[in-house]
Amino acid sequence: MKKLSRNLVIAIVSAVMLLGAGGLSGKHSSTPFKIKIAEWDEWREELFVAGHGQHQCVIKIYNAGNMDYLGEAYCPDKRWSVTIDGEGLAPVPCRVYGEQLEGEYCEYGDWSLDVQNAPDDCGP
Repeated sequence: MKKLSRNLVIAIVSAVMLLGAGGLSGKHSSTPFKIKIAEWDEWREELFVAGHGQHQCVIKIYNAGNMDYLGEAYCPDKRWSVTIDGEGLAPVPCRVYGEQLEGEYCEYGDWSLDVQNAPDDCGP
């Protein structure tokens, strides 16, 4: 009975480890790049986008609906942010898409996030 119990425990632990590894293998978890916040400020008419990335990387931000280029940021110390003037936004995006460009010290990574406080007529 001891051998059967041991084999059962090994099987359960193996299954848990495989499930845990599978949960970590999602699209976004393989890169240290992430958009943490995307927020529209109606009063200032500005779109603020910020997140985490790798040290000394370039980040490009797009409207996720139509892939219009919105702006870019430099990630000097693993944190980055960009404020985009809303005057040129027609319409304000409902969702933003960002990518960390591959470079000497940077892995390629991408992420998307809904824009908080986006107006009702936000664009694709």
